[in-house]
Amino acid sequence: MSHSYHSLDAPPPADAESIPPIRGKSTDGAAIINLLNTIVGAGILAMPFAIKQNGIVLGVATISFSALAAGMGLYLQGLCSLFVRDGHASFFQLSQKTYPSLSVIFDLAIAIKCFGVGVSYLIILGDLMPQIANSFGITHSVAATRSFWILISFFIVGPLSFLKHLDSLKYTSVIALVAVGYLVVIVIYQFFFFDSSEHKGNVNIVQPQSLAAVLKALPVFIFAFTCHQNMFSSLNEIPVKKEANFRKIVTFSIGPAAIVYIMVGLAGYLTFGDKVGGNIIAMYPYSIKIVIGQIAIAILVLLSYPLQCHPCRASIRNIINWIKTRNSIENINEYAELEEEVEQGEVHSHDHDSEIIHDHHSHHLLITSVIVALSLITALKVHSLEVMLAFVGSTGSTSISFILPGLFTYKLLTLQRDQFINPSFHENFYGVKTLDSQFSIRDQILRAAAIFLFFWGLLVLVVCLGINIITFG
Repeated sequence: MSHSYHSLDAPPPADAESIPPIRGKSTDGAAIINLLNTIVGAGILAMPFAIKQNGIVLGVATISFSALAAGMGLYLQGLCSLFVRDGHASFFQLSQKTYPSLSVIFDLAIAIKCFGVGVSYLIILGDLMPQIANSFGITHSVAATRSFWILISFFIVGPLSFLKHLDSLKYTSVIALVAVGYLVVIVIYQFFFFDSSEHKGNVNIVQPQSLAAVLKALPVFIFAFTCHQNMFSSLNEIPVKKEANFRKIVTFSIGPAAIVYIMVGLAGYLTFGDKVGGNIIAMYPYSIKIVIGQIAIAILVLLSYPLQCHPCRASIRNIINWIKTRNSIENINEYAELEEEVEQGEVHSHDHDSEIIHDHHSHHLLITSVIVALSLITALKVHSLEVMLAFVGSTGSTSISFILPGLFTYKLLTLQRDQFINPSFHENFYGVKTLDSQFSIRDQILRAAAIFLFFWGLLVLVVCLGINIITFG
């Protein structure tokens, strides 16, 4: 199969020449907030249990390594974003430049993964809210049903899901992160002041419970840092795309998440020892501060749903574009880029762009409506997505976090070395116009890191699939 690669400085398609360049309207801070909120979800409650499976030393080491691997994936996504037109970075666009025939498969995996995670948030909410209502003395039969609360939640997540830009969700992300902060405070407070002597088991500092226990907890750590589905959208919305910005975004999104996971994991595990369960908040006796903690969890999962809907919609739109223009790679790229221009609000309804604008807005409303409606139906009908999420997570999350960033980076840097496909890459990435030996070595290191990340992703995929088959087979 032969691929054609074009310099990024080549002229755009004829009917796209009049389209103005995209100007990033967001900030690094907004990108960090949204990525951090995407990372830190309800999985934080399982960290003490995962550390129990590993022991303290191995547990903390695994969290740290998982953070580094996820951070490397995000960093390489930043690098890859410089090989497509400014403001148009996506897994779809990059696959069109590297492995065009696989692009629709990548987007299908991302769409299914994000849809499943979003629905799981609604299921958690439906299970949690009746307990909270009962804690406040609300005993009406309707308030005790999960269906009622799932329906109520859609009056909040529905409108938020129709927002076009991740930047628009930064304020709801701040609220969600405040909820995370409260959970962290509660777990640490309970460690110092809760008398758990009657409920506490043994604490293992070095010795893990068993090899099987370690492997079973591995997906909890690895997938705890998955936010890569929103990285390209975040990068598209910021004005400055330099290596320093990528490092800043990665450091201040992955770093605080790792610290929070370690703090909650250690505090929860040291409070209950090997008797700790999969939900640390459920381990504490009833009190008003614990009820508020449950409310914080509800807020967290509720406001995390739109952050899954956004990349799900983008992937579905890419699949639709692929179906419409599958006879020509150039048409696929052109159509997708024009839709991105409209998404950013830089194209107006006149002349030749009116049809694409109409299509885009129609697609946005229709796709979002379908995602939200199917999420509602699935959450109401299904009480657990554990099996589906286990398999989709081990394939979809592994692909977007490790395999694809590694694969794309190695391919693009090799093409850059051999064919010089982007003359401005080193100036944009490193801030230098000429490539000397120092930056040539850095390119080699990045290619090596990309290979490592790719094979790490394959290893994780095989191990996690094996665990799932044993667990659910």
